[in-house]
Amino acid sequence: LPSPFPDAIARSAVRAAEEADAVLIACFTESGRSAAMVAKYRPEMPILAFCPTEAVRRRLAIVWGLEADLLDVEDDVEVLVKKVEQRLLATGRVRDKDHIAIVFGAPVGELGRTNTVRLHQIGDLRVSLPPPPR
Repeated sequence: LPSPFPDAIARSAVRAAEEADAVLIACFTESGRSAAMVAKYRPEMPILAFCPTEAVRRRLAIVWGLEADLLDVEDDVEVLVKKVEQRLLATGRVRDKDHIAIVFGAPVGELGRTNTVRLHQIGDLRVSLPPPPR
């Protein structure tokens, strides 16, 4: 029997995002399933799915209300959130102090572990990223 956690998390993410006036919902997804579950609840704000492979990104292209982008998997969720925050700021999707909802599984990078929804204010994270490899 499949776990009820991913669907409950998806429903909770949409409700929390709406109540917190989030500008978007970001999903870290290995297979795309968690992002598609969020889309099932038709949130008012955009859903951005961050996935590690082009195949998953292409598969998500047909899901209602969902935009997918590639992002390498990180072991540390704080680093993952910081990378997404920087990308969203760089592309103009968010501004400082905007609220977003984040859906992910812990431990990060394990398939089928969607179990966390987090509300985040842009600019609040005090994690510094290592310099990119040369």
